[in-house]
Amino acid sequence: MEDQKEDTEMTLNELSYQAAKRLLKIDPLNLNNEIAEHPVILQEIGEKVVKLRSEKDTLELKIETTEATIAQEIRAGGEGKKLTEATVKEMVLADPRRHALMEDYLQVCEDYNLWNALYGAFQSRGYMLRDLAQLSTNVVTAPDNWTPANYLENRASMSRTRRPVTKKEGA
Repeated sequence: MEDQKEDTEMTLNELSYQAAKRLLKIDPLNLNNEIAEHPVILQEIGEKVVKLRSEKDTLELKIETTEATIAQEIRAGGEGKKLTEATVKEMVLADPRRHALMEDYLQVCEDYNLWNALYGAFQSRGYMLRDLAQLSTNVVTAPDNWTPANYLENRASMSRTRRPVTKKEGA
């Protein structure tokens, strides 16, 4: 658990995917700290997802610009030759400058998808922490006849009385 505390204190740039993944595990004996640290971790992972999305969008734009530049160079260099659009496109796709950008783009896409999935897992973790806190409170204040079935029954009744979330207008 000491590793988990050290991982939580890392800055966003230092938080590796594997370290963040290890933070998914909930220590039920340390529930207060887990609940206190969860929003900070979720925020850091959310920021990482946003930065990766921005990097992905930037690379997409760079690829488009590079492809257009390469196509212009090919057309300008093909003096006297009749180049079809298909030929130009093939030559653009074969250009090493585009290959280098595409490798970077694919790596950023993979990182983005991994961190985005991790963000979703941390959102689920938040719901689990809420349920564990409720369960912990129920156990502490529960009568002697408390059973898991009673907990599930109470949870189901709370769920039926909960107001549904509605989308705000203009959002």
